[in-house]
Amino acid sequence: MPPTPTSLHHYHLQVDVATWVTVPNGPSIWDYTLISGTKVDKAISMGTYTSNDAFFDNQLALLVDAFGTDRAGCGLETVNASTNAPLAQAEIEYRFGEMTKYGVRELDIWRFPVPVDWWPYIESFVFNS
Repeated sequence: MPPTPTSLHHYHLQVDVATWVTVPNGPSIWDYTLISGTKVDKAISMGTYTSNDAFFDNQLALLVDAFGTDRAGCGLETVNASTNAPLAQAEIEYRFGEMTKYGVRELDIWRFPVPVDWWPYIESFVFNS
């Protein structure tokens, strides 16, 4: 028997969202404001997988503005989304700095294994968030 709305209180629901997922010839299928008005427990941004710093900031701001810091998870890839090359040290530092600036408290890493040079940033993020 599938769960009913009243029986879902034992579960936590997270939704992975991204503005780049669109209806053919149409807008994004993800309406962050509409989703944030539901009982979704967490929204994880896939838009923050980007290799472009300005787009990263834009996606992080959209996420936090809609869901707040308690319900927002920042998705990160350990590689450049366009070239598949490892992220440069400056790119790693920038992303963790922006997450701290925006007050994001959850980090969701897409690719494993996590490179060794990421661990100091992860540890700092965990202990200072």
